[in-house]
Amino acid sequence: MGLIVISQSWSSLGQMLASCLKADLVKITIDQFADLEVTVSFQHLEKVKNNNILLVYQLFAPKISSLYRIERSSINDQLMALLQAIDFLKSAGASSIQLLVPYLPYSRQDLAQDKKLPGAVYMLGKCLKALGVTAVFACDLHEPGIVESFGLPLHNIDLAQFWAQTISTNFIRQNNPESYCIVSPDNGGRERAQKIAALCGISFAYMQKVRVDSDMPQVDALVGEVRGKQVILVDDIVDTARTAIGACDLLIKNGANRVFGCFSHAVLSAGAAQRLSESRFEKVLVTNTVKINSTQSFDKLGTVFIADYICQRISTGLVKS
Repeated sequence: MGLIVISQSWSSLGQMLASCLKADLVKITIDQFADLEVTVSFQHLEKVKNNNILLVYQLFAPKISSLYRIERSSINDQLMALLQAIDFLKSAGASSIQLLVPYLPYSRQDLAQDKKLPGAVYMLGKCLKALGVTAVFACDLHEPGIVESFGLPLHNIDLAQFWAQTISTNFIRQNNPESYCIVSPDNGGRERAQKIAALCGISFAYMQKVRVDSDMPQVDALVGEVRGKQVILVDDIVDTARTAIGACDLLIKNGANRVFGCFSHAVLSAGAAQRLSESRFEKVLVTNTVKINSTQSFDKLGTVFIADYICQRISTGLVKS
């Protein structure tokens, strides 16, 4: 038995991981019928039999389009395609299936029904386990506490060291570290930001946030000093970008010289790219955990690649023989 990496045909992340892990690569193609049902096909499905599988499944933000094609798929459509792909792999004789989904959908829904019931993310864990997945790897989980109750082994790949290296290389190197500050836009991300700040050897601050409704957060207080600083705002997800932009404005109001953004998962829902482009951010860096389409690109946006970092952290945990 050997290790086979399977990923979408367009995924450079899957290709880089196959090379890093010295594994064969099998590509999958996902499409849609006119009624928006998804369909999955494999390039060389015969390679799967009696081998251990690492399925690399990279989500992408839905693109507004008049065409009934996969580019306009919602996260839910992409999840349906993922479940189909896993079922096909099991039926084709895979010995084991481990899933790398860099951005785990529904990870923000750890609680439901007025926070009295388990949220939808646990339903996803049950589905994956029922289909035969033995372990899941994800990056920078929004709520790390879901690991304990997910239903099957869920490994959180912490990107703090990755961001510390990226920030040191892109911002701090050859400059005065005392002039920089890491900031979390809310109390939930405080521990992550504080860890990155410690690794970079720079100061730290955080904000307090209230949520008016599910897609309307409001940043209303700053704890810490940013006056005269070059501020780097770090968070796991940039979705509508309203939290990030509200935080950016508050930082400048409190005397920050410049504000940069570093976000692990660029979900970038409709309108987010334009809002960020028109914001007072100097630059926004995101990883390639989520594929960014052409309509989401803007001049301030930069992408940093995480394949080598992920490979270093999952290679020892994969079943290879």
